[in-house]
Amino acid sequence: AKVLNVQSNGKSVNLVVPEDCKTTENVILLRDKETKGKLELEDGKVILSSKFAKMCNIKINDKIGFTDSENNQYSYTVSGITQNYVGNYIYMNKATYKKDIGKFDINICYFKMDDISNEGEVIEKLLDENDNILSIISSKSTMERYNQMFSSLDTIVLILVIFAGTLSFVVLYNLSYINIKERQREIATLKVLGFNTKEVDAYILKEEIMITILGILIGLLVGTWFGHIIVGTIEIEMVEFIRSISLKSYLLSFGFMILFSIIVNIRVHFTLKKIDMIESLKSIE
Repeated sequence: AKVLNVQSNGKSVNLVVPEDCKTTENVILLRDKETKGKLELEDGKVILSSKFAKMCNIKINDKIGFTDSENNQYSYTVSGITQNYVGNYIYMNKATYKKDIGKFDINICYFKMDDISNEGEVIEKLLDENDNILSIISSKSTMERYNQMFSSLDTIVLILVIFAGTLSFVVLYNLSYINIKERQREIATLKVLGFNTKEVDAYILKEEIMITILGILIGLLVGTWFGHIIVGTIEIEMVEFIRSISLKSYLLSFGFMILFSIIVNIRVHFTLKKIDMIESLKSIE
């Protein structure tokens, strides 16, 4: 393949021109971001990587312009947007490149290893025995480098989850405590009227449970939207994160909030038992 670094919309992007699209499929898979269907390079048109298209606010059938190292300007229609997680690319077929830009000569070769256990030895041997090879970039090494770069995010996410859980527990407890304090006279009246402990619990705790479940449902909806915003904020130009939340995450969030609610309701039960009817009724509203 031929790869050139070009400038487009004020950003540096790699123009990739495969020599043979059929054989290159084993290394570069052009797949539609939305439908996940296979994309074909068309004459006179280009395909953009998803992150680059998003940064430039370009959609299918829009025009994309770029400038090469000699300040020659080109403009093409975007025929597709391919899913891509690392790097920004413009893909063009060989016929279009030869017709509009110039002579096609290979400057990058892709090869796929079935066994990567001896990858280092193979790379070293290729560099020693071939003077025409300037450098070799391993996909495995690139993935490991990016994984190390973002490994700290796991710790940050864990800290955020712990603090968010603690905050939700404290808020839930405080709301329940304030609710009881403000309704002490009402609760004492119920006891005077003959309501037993179980009936008083049901009267108060049903409200708490309904409010908690409603809060969980609203929180999950708003949290999904807020999560997408945060992911978009921490992304860098060269990387696109997967914006999907698994069902497990929703279930865990729901489960933890129910657990917190149960703990708070147990505490509320004992608080209700300790309410002094006489003192509460004597208190001034």
